[in-house]
Amino acid sequence: MKGNLTERRLPCFLSVAMCAPSIIGALYFLLWQTYILRLEAILIIVHMVFVMLETILGIVTISAIQKSLTQLNQ
Repeated sequence: MKGNLTERRLPCFLSVAMCAPSIIGALYFLLWQTYILRLEAILIIVHMVFVMLETILGIVTISAIQKSLTQLNQ
């Protein structure tokens, strides 16, 4: 089996690039909002953990796709 042949780098790159505005928005709510509930702070931190995990996995996926494309071209 060759796996998923429709893997593309661009959608993964766009997903990783859109994580930055999401983190900035979460930081606004966490740090610069005038009044914040403890529950909001917990939910924002959980959100940021998931976004960071998505970013890490996206970078790993992009590198794996690049590696497989490099091996196919050799």
